[in-house]
Amino acid sequence: MHFINLVLDISFGFYKEKTQYVINTLKTDYREIMILKLFLEMKDHEIADYLSLNTSTVKTKIHRARKQLKAAF
Repeated sequence: MHFINLVLDISFGFYKEKTQYVINTLKTDYREIMILKLFLEMKDHEIADYLSLNTSTVKTKIHRARKQLKAAF
């Protein structure tokens, strides 16, 4: 059981590190939104309020950033 947890921790650490690296390659506005979304776990409307954007703009940028992230993995 401990071995499985170790493997999961290593795998999660690898993907978290790779995700952080790939996020840093995004355009600044996409990067900012994805950090708020993924690491601070903010909802779309909270991000919109925080950045003074429309919620639809935030959703569009999240969608485009996710496409770039998927392409990188």
